[in-house]
Amino acid sequence: MKFNEDFSDYCTDSVLDRVYLFLEHLPGAGKFLPDYFSEPLLVSQVFKPSKRGAPKTTAGGATRGSCTQDQTLTPLIPHDRLSLTLSERPTFFWSAPQTSTGAAQFLLMSDNDTQIVYETILTLPSASGIVEFTLPAQAPALEVGKQYHWYLTIACSPDDFDNGMRVEGWVERANPDRTLTQALKMAEPDQHSRLYAEAGIWHEALSAVAKTRRDKPADLNAMDNWKRLLESVGLNTVVAQPLVAPPLTEQAVKEVSSIR
Repeated sequence: MKFNEDFSDYCTDSVLDRVYLFLEHLPGAGKFLPDYFSEPLLVSQVFKPSKRGAPKTTAGGATRGSCTQDQTLTPLIPHDRLSLTLSERPTFFWSAPQTSTGAAQFLLMSDNDTQIVYETILTLPSASGIVEFTLPAQAPALEVGKQYHWYLTIACSPDDFDNGMRVEGWVERANPDRTLTQALKMAEPDQHSRLYAEAGIWHEALSAVAKTRRDKPADLNAMDNWKRLLESVGLNTVVAQPLVAPPLTEQAVKEVSSIR
């Protein structure tokens, strides 16, 4: 399914918002706008999944291994576990528990799990909460239109990733749509998350609301946008968790060329 077709739903939604974005950029148009346009624009953060369908091999749920029952690792991804990005090296988010080891293994595989694209060991923050990891510059760039299978495993005992807590998901890089690109240029930065969410671009939508929440911790609108986006994909249980310092790349243990 082409990205243009995926984006067609966006083109028929949020008409009022797009009219406002157009009018506010016309010289002198502000005095002709109705009063309700002078109020802060209500941002709908409901995520609209793409029409690509489930991955070829359905990713399973989390496995606990030797970890205790009260420790839960949750990936911040849509229901079908396939998330779209426009970035060569996207940012991933998880709700991670506090562990005694503080070590996690991130593994990025080809779509059929036959080749390792990137692998690294991460040092997790000491506190529990929402953690994030951006693929570093030394990681191969994701190719447009290809699906990648990723795994995150937290060691519950030193260096024991085989029996750790594991979650998995899929990521695919899409080409930016011209309509979305133009809408992003016209919109204010705090509107970007809505545009990404309506276009089905999960990684950028989540990164945008996370950045706003981090930059404006006392802003109720920022927290509400974060809440709306997560709840739209069923992540109600992690909404209130704090954003903690990103995990650090400790050691790139294996890097191979991007699968072509």
